[in-house]
Amino acid sequence: MRNKNKKKTITLLVVWILLLITIPFVTTIIQDSLSSNNHSYISSEFDIEEYNVVLDVDDDNKVDVTETVTINIPSDEFNGIYKSIPIWEEYYNKDLKKSKKKIFISNLRVIGEKYVLDEFNDRIGIRIGSTRTNVEKGLHTYTIKYRYNMGKDPNANFDEFVFNLFDNYDNTKINNMTVTVNMPKTFDNNVMFLDGMEDITNKVNYQINGNSM
Repeated sequence: MRNKNKKKTITLLVVWILLLITIPFVTTIIQDSLSSNNHSYISSEFDIEEYNVVLDVDDDNKVDVTETVTINIPSDEFNGIYKSIPIWEEYYNKDLKKSKKKIFISNLRVIGEKYVLDEFNDRIGIRIGSTRTNVEKGLHTYTIKYRYNMGKDPNANFDEFVFNLFDNYDNTKINNMTVTVNMPKTFDNNVMFLDGMEDITNKVNYQINGNSM
């Protein structure tokens, strides 16, 4: 009788071990199967119909960013969009030499949408949408919010505010765009817009009202 119970116990242990090994494996196969049928995120193969950015800057070089993006989804085969935010920014030091510093992104989220964050050494990615559902073809508006921390200003004689608008949309057509910058206090009209090293200020339509531009 003891031998039978012992054999039964050994058999049960073997079954449990097999289950512990196979359940995660089967689960992974099921998840991979679901994902393979429905996992497409648009990165830059789309048109932006409206792109509105509001930057609320405080005294400590921290910015509350709100991006409202209306995208023309090309088909109903996509789960959503993918966006990445670089966390290394170029700026100019007191000798006007180009340098880099790390940007800290916090409280990154999308209003009213499911999303997943991907963190890398040089950027933070965000997959907006769900692998279980597709976005309908046509116009879809996303509201993305985050805290952008530039760290301490290294320049003693002037204030430099750097925010790169197009790192994620190099190959994307943008039909209409507005940018509003709300500074913590009023500033003069000494404003410059750069495309790399090219001064494009005369190509930009802007106006300054108090502490906003």
